[in-house]
Amino acid sequence: MSPDLAYGASRNARFVLIAVVGVGVGSQILQQVDPTFFLLYFTVQSALLCGLSQGALLLHARSAVWERARDASCAALLLSTVVHLTVILPQRPLAFADGAAVWIATVCLHGVLPALAVADFLRSARRRPPRSADVFRVWLPLPVGYLVLIVVLASASVAAPPYDFLRPGIVGWPVAVAACVAAAALFVILGLVLVAAHRRLARASG
Repeated sequence: MSPDLAYGASRNARFVLIAVVGVGVGSQILQQVDPTFFLLYFTVQSALLCGLSQGALLLHARSAVWERARDASCAALLLSTVVHLTVILPQRPLAFADGAAVWIATVCLHGVLPALAVADFLRSARRRPPRSADVFRVWLPLPVGYLVLIVVLASASVAAPPYDFLRPGIVGWPVAVAACVAAAALFVILGLVLVAAHRRLARASG
């Protein structure tokens, strides 16, 4: 693909990603099943970072800062989706009584958006390829910062985390800390897989 076509495809993909973020987050705000404040969700924060970075890349197509933010949000969305599918959904399956907004938010934020984000990560033009070191130095602070903040807020009774396994008052501190460590480790694994996949695809294409 020529550089001009690649750039045009990247722009179109970014518009689609921003639209999916808007629909997904908007549906999460409008749903009336879960009273949790929407910004307490790691999924929503990751989606908003994805949308913000994609919007910034529309204005500054080769910004290294926003490329790294986009990459971090992609790994974060994957982490959120894996946790949702393996931990949360088995405990509380979707029901028709949840309403359209819950279904739309779930499908957008845990299905469509992560898939599009991974495709964009692997295919979009970028200033430099992602590196394994980025996972630890640039991406990892995103989930670690969230986990620390949400556990502190919960322990201080300021806000209840949307996930029971992060509530020390419910599961105890050992379980909450173990869940944080496991989530951070899974994030690193997913990030390294993304970097390896990008490297292999670049070699195959090039």
